[in-house]
Amino acid sequence: MRRILVISDVHSNLPALRAVLEDARKQGEYTDKYCLGDVVGYGPFPNECIAEVKHNGFKTKRGNHDKAVLDGNTRGFNGMAEWAAQYNQRALTEDSMQFLESLDRSPSFDPEVGFVHASFSRILGGGFEDMYIEDHIDASLAMIAMNYRNSRKVVQVPIGVVGHTHIPMHARGEFFQSGGETYFSRDPISRKFNFSDYTEDGTIKIDLDMTMQGKIKRKQLMSKHILNFGSVGQPRHGSPNACYGILTIDGYKAFAEFRQVPYNVAEVQEKMRQEGFPEGLINRLALGK
Repeated sequence: MRRILVISDVHSNLPALRAVLEDARKQGEYTDKYCLGDVVGYGPFPNECIAEVKHNGFKTKRGNHDKAVLDGNTRGFNGMAEWAAQYNQRALTEDSMQFLESLDRSPSFDPEVGFVHASFSRILGGGFEDMYIEDHIDASLAMIAMNYRNSRKVVQVPIGVVGHTHIPMHARGEFFQSGGETYFSRDPISRKFNFSDYTEDGTIKIDLDMTMQGKIKRKQLMSKHILNFGSVGQPRHGSPNACYGILTIDGYKAFAEFRQVPYNVAEVQEKMRQEGFPEGLINRLALGK
């Protein structure tokens, strides 16, 4: 059985990251730990967040803000995001810069699950770091790309985990293959979650069926799922609570647990004011949007 801790979009928010890590420790042990990128950007603690991610042994993907802080290219960023990226770039130590340089933007796959910052698809020139998965069309493109080739064949991966949008989400699709192409038996179904969808103890729990789903036109139907557990450091689900997730895989059974935890928002806001951050970035943390 695999038990995977997943965080994403920390965005230099140390109080939120520490609250998530403390809550995660209370939930038990993990076979794998993944951070899906954007460790930096938006917030005032880039070096401290990088140190926590490294110390806790997360396998980390590169996000679009990590890239922008590295190379200074903020094309497509709004003014506040650009200001924060430049602040983070000035603040980085040499060790932190080397850590960001070591990150890979490409998806990581094994037979059960794939991990990437934004999307597994690179349609229309996007993907990996900056293509949004916001509806069933985006999800279908990503699901088609959730595969890898080993020495013998193309392996279809049933679960993909992403970040980037900062909004918790689950998408599910059924597909079959014919002539080397992938066809969906129907459009994937996607659902975004807001703070009111969580239980009083701060969780959403979903069973993920990875078994075959019968046949259509004599072709075996397979299920694929995409999960986004939301953002640690800049949540956008209508609550300031920091979001993360736990994925459990046991054979053909899988279970996703979305979690949200409160943290000291005022602490990070005060640091941002001291450093002259734009008020819009400061205020949005308390609103969860």
